[in-house]
Amino acid sequence: MSDIRLSEVRKVYPGAAEATIPGLSLDIGAGELCVLVGPSGCGKSTLLRMVAGLEEVTGGEITIDGRRVNDLEPARRDISMVFQNYALYPHMSVFKNMAYGLKNRGMPTAEIAEKVAVAADMLGLTEFLDRKPRQLSGGQRQRVAMGRAIVRDPAAFLFDEPLSNLDAKLRVKTRVEIRDLQQRLGTTSIYVTHDQQEAMTLADRLVVMNAGRIEQIGPPMEVYAQPASLFVAGFIGSPPMNMLSPGAGAALAEAAGLHHAAGRAIVGVRPEALHPEPGGPLAVSVRVVERLGATANVHGLLDDGETEVIASLAGTELPGPGDTLRLGVDPAELHLFSRTDGQRLT
Repeated sequence: MSDIRLSEVRKVYPGAAEATIPGLSLDIGAGELCVLVGPSGCGKSTLLRMVAGLEEVTGGEITIDGRRVNDLEPARRDISMVFQNYALYPHMSVFKNMAYGLKNRGMPTAEIAEKVAVAADMLGLTEFLDRKPRQLSGGQRQRVAMGRAIVRDPAAFLFDEPLSNLDAKLRVKTRVEIRDLQQRLGTTSIYVTHDQQEAMTLADRLVVMNAGRIEQIGPPMEVYAQPASLFVAGFIGSPPMNMLSPGAGAALAEAAGLHHAAGRAIVGVRPEALHPEPGGPLAVSVRVVERLGATANVHGLLDDGETEVIASLAGTELPGPGDTLRLGVDPAELHLFSRTDGQRLT
């Protein structure tokens, strides 16, 4: 197993007024599945492509297993990349697609056949080895792409939004398969996605990016429970965290005994932390109720008529549009953020 280290890595495109990545450092431990997550344009795919050697590094250093790879061609970096568009050869069978890289290395035919057989069995592809990609479903094609990466036994896997082209049900299934596979192989992996749910469920460690910078690094549940900034709080979690301005959040802070924060800090509370409470500090005028089965997302406005609030509630007795819902929250579930720079307040 190999580690990956990025030291003050920069990326500036010719003619650009600002750096896409102004200077970023990150250590990924051997055997770790590290997920880079953030909105489109935040630099996560650019960073991955620099590790892969598909983008030139403007500054800084990238090492894989202690070896500096800045100037190495992608084929010499001992990595395998899985793309969102599969990148399979349409005229080749599944077997030939998976064996292609090994054949180019000059590996003996018998060894190639053995490696492909093992990977195909691992991925449930054995019965499809003679088929062409057009004869496969999207999920099966993605598994072929993963099989092609596995047979190379690389130092690291790099995943670039590999589930983007799959429907919702297949995304969940393939996500589980990727996690199970990575745990069994123990291969160091970097996974890029804009889907925060995907990121939360896959990662050993989460790297939340924004505008080419790292906002927060940590285990998924730590990032969820203790978001370092307003950006992280709003990006991680579905539905997103409610953000109450100092005025709107004052009653909640006062009720929680946080007198120093009342009227001063932005108050964050996750939808699932809110609960119905007669006489509770938040009075919400209900607009829409989204029933999801065991739970429902209740959308409404505070009495200022402007501040939107979402509460995730369980049960069958739910309010309807036009009702007033009183809500409370455990003080331990409140998050306070600075009005000036958006950083978390302890």
